Amino acid sequence: TQDSPSQRYATMLRFLDEVRAAVNDVAGQTLSRLEAQGVAWAITDHPTPRGWPADEQTALRAWRGSTVGAWLIRAGDETVARWLDQGSVSVESAHLPPVDSETSDKQIRAAVEAGYSGADTDRVDELAIDAHTFLTAVAPGDYVLTQSGADLVLGVVDGAPEYDDTSPAGVDRLRCSASWVGVLPPSALDASLSTYLDLPGRLLSLSQESEALGKLLGGPLDPVPATDDEVVTTPPVLPPGGVPWLPDATDGLAARLHIDRAELQELIDLMQARQQVVFYGPPGTGKTYLAKELARHIVGSDRSRARLVQFHPSYAYEDFFEGFRPTETAAGQASFRLTSGPLRRIAAAAATSPEYPHVLVIDELNRANLAKVFGELYFLLEYRNESINVQYRPTEAFRLPPNLFFIGTMNTADRSIALLDAAMRRRFSFIELHPDEAPVSGVLAGWLAANRFDDDRAHLLAALNAAIEDQDRDLRIGPSYLMRPEAGTEEGLARVWKHDIMPLLEEHYYGRLSRDQLRDRFGLAALRAGVRGDTDDADESDDVTLGDGVSAALGGGQTAGPRESEPAGLDPDAAGGPDN
Repeated sequence: TQDSPSQRYATMLRFLDEVRAAVNDVAGQTLSRLEAQGVAWAITDHPTPRGWPADEQTALRAWRGSTVGAWLIRAGDETVARWLDQGSVSVESAHLPPVDSETSDKQIRAAVEAGYSGADTDRVDELAIDAHTFLTAVAPGDYVLTQSGADLVLGVVDGAPEYDDTSPAGVDRLRCSASWVGVLPPSALDASLSTYLDLPGRLLSLSQESEALGKLLGGPLDPVPATDDEVVTTPPVLPPGGVPWLPDATDGLAARLHIDRAELQELIDLMQARQQVVFYGPPGTGKTYLAKELARHIVGSDRSRARLVQFHPSYAYEDFFEGFRPTETAAGQASFRLTSGPLRRIAAAAATSPEYPHVLVIDELNRANLAKVFGELYFLLEYRNESINVQYRPTEAFRLPPNLFFIGTMNTADRSIALLDAAMRRRFSFIELHPDEAPVSGVLAGWLAANRFDDDRAHLLAALNAAIEDQDRDLRIGPSYLMRPEAGTEEGLARVWKHDIMPLLEEHYYGRLSRDQLRDRFGLAALRAGVRGDTDDADESDDVTLGDGVSAALGGGQTAGPRESEPAGLDPDAAGGPDN
């Protein structure tokens, strides 16, 4: 970097001359310097030639110092069982005409349209992208992860993907060999890897997590279970009406959420009956976190069946359901194409597997103009067994599949909830999540006990909410503010109180209380003095309560006693974060 431009140019010419000499020695060809520059680019950057043997492709990638690729590839249980039995992996391509790695993405899309005639635009796009990615990006030596029932199976790609025209009818034609190494539970993945399981799609790149997957492959794994020659899967039996049975609440789910199992079962029973529910309450009560965890529990091992969308003031029907989006034609011209939004996509996915529940979580439901977002879909939310013609496809009938469930969340501190129209209220069942009421009232104490914390955070939160009058009930604070890792130290707790809780209360009480009055009433030091005084008094008499409504707020004197669960560990999102 200290050389002059002329010196760097001379160095480049010497390098190109060395490339020319090497090519002449190996191939007996004399190249110009411009041709040598092309050779240098091909050696370092050109995609690995698919015609090379697998070991040579792997050797070239190692010489380049390339990061090992990694992939999450999903399929049905029967297909995954075939992979494990035959030592292979594939993407959906049972009806795909012949293609290879030299086929362009536009040509592959045309092949998908020919093989899957009648499929809608979104399904064609997904199949074409998966086929092109599989043929051009998946390579020998890449790590591969798939789901088999409730478990994850890890393996390594052995050979280059190719089209097999000898595949029996109904079997994928794009596949490659793979060595399946071992099995582990989803809980073994770290937080970063685990988030990929929530993403939709059958083929997802995990290359950013290849190092983590490599460590898992090198660690202790359960053996891959042996499979029979013919695998027959029995889908769940659908009850009358086609609404699949939802799984019951479990002790594990109750322990993770620090909510009584019977209360969780009541939520699940309500979803079974109504299919459309809304969690509403003050900030920090874990509405989004509970919605996500319930959705994961309901959909089971394939977490891609649960999806989340967040509404906001500029959100519209075209974003949520479908609308025209800019695209590029085969001739390279700008154009517009009708593109599905998250509701239409999950509805299509649910329709292809009617025996399994799918869940759409709508976060901050009340922040959008709901009449503008839902449009004519209001009708389908009430009449789930009927179909309608939608705006952009007036000749096609659309209906919401009976196996599609909705969970919305609303923040009652945001006064926009008061503007929710009666039509929306009639279509959803509403479940309050409030710091003073079950199931939220015992969450913080249970979480502290599960994580072996012995401090006064539960009492402080109860004292804080007791100091907020009943007429401001929707302004009370949820437990997730005090479930952050930093709140486990005195300094961290003071920061949370000063920079998160107090500004929120200042906004709520603007024009009613001065800053000094707020500190005297809701400040950490003031509340702690009251809590300690009440606790000292309680030690002297069994009949003395904590005073100022603290005992009532804690559920009749409930303390953070031990629970029958393993330590949950510190999770900054344990209750969904303070905005939820």
